[in-house]
Amino acid sequence: MKQTLIKYIGFLLLCPLFSSVAAEKSKGNQLEDYFVRLGYGVAVCKTEKPNKLFLEGVVGSKKQIFLVDTGWGITALDEGSARGLKTLSELGVTIEGPIDYPGAESVLMEKLSIGASQFLNQPATVRKLEMDFITREQDGILGCDFLLRNFCLLDCGLRRVYFRSAPRSAEQTKAMAESLRLSGFVEVAMHGDIGYTIDLETKNLEVRLLVDTGAVYSMLDESQVGRLSLTMEKRQAAETGTLIPEELTGRAIGIGAIGAHKFRVATLSAMQIGPRTWKNVHFGVVNMKSWGVGVPGRFGDKIQGVLGANFLMSSGALIDCEGGKIWFRPANAEHR
Repeated sequence: MKQTLIKYIGFLLLCPLFSSVAAEKSKGNQLEDYFVRLGYGVAVCKTEKPNKLFLEGVVGSKKQIFLVDTGWGITALDEGSARGLKTLSELGVTIEGPIDYPGAESVLMEKLSIGASQFLNQPATVRKLEMDFITREQDGILGCDFLLRNFCLLDCGLRRVYFRSAPRSAEQTKAMAESLRLSGFVEVAMHGDIGYTIDLETKNLEVRLLVDTGAVYSMLDESQVGRLSLTMEKRQAAETGTLIPEELTGRAIGIGAIGAHKFRVATLSAMQIGPRTWKNVHFGVVNMKSWGVGVPGRFGDKIQGVLGANFLMSSGALIDCEGGKIWFRPANAEHR
């Protein structure tokens, strides 16, 4: 019986995930069905907020909203949301793994429910999650530690988060990769263990970006303006009411002390990530030192920008946290 089951699973895993985009939409999410058969639980993100992966969860009996953030190292809860939870020091608990959780400042979510999935004994640091000028939307942030511990896949295009209770076997990983390739996905390796980076190429120059589902927009550090010969986008005179075109600007807002920072907009006429090329991709341009980008001794000292949720969603990115890869859907796929 066991041998027969293994053969059946092997056949299942090597099948294409969907024969066409139209079929995927008309017959339901075949990718989701595939991952569920592969042993993943699934949670559907809230859809009313553009460019954000929000999950509804319950900690104990308290409802919480979590931002799924690959640019955030250690899972965090806002001070109010953590009220009533015991710290690791109070419980005498030590979390094994590559991340050092400060016991007096970290709490334990003994039971976290997301959709039909339950997660036991999940640690989180406690901090203020306020942001300048806007109302805080999330009660907590699911960071890279949670995504790695629970072997997550993030489908940015269809706003799904998949979880497993154990790592995939080597056979499952190989078969999944072949199935994705048969369905037209292309793969790109990410760098790093806690916090993922990816390399893009433009104008024969390489730019290292943090893969950041928590960033609403893709951003480049100001240091890249001269290096990449960037030209800032401007509004036409008719839009500004003057004869002088003005630069397009906005505000990039970080959590807590990061604060709000003005950004300009530039366009990369072509950029390549792995085997795929995109044309006319917009990036915000901002001084990113407040985020730790380009600061010696910080995690972001080798990073030159972030690949944000707007691009990850529009390109239908599938982020394999366990495997350290990002998969991009076929260029003509509809996934939003």
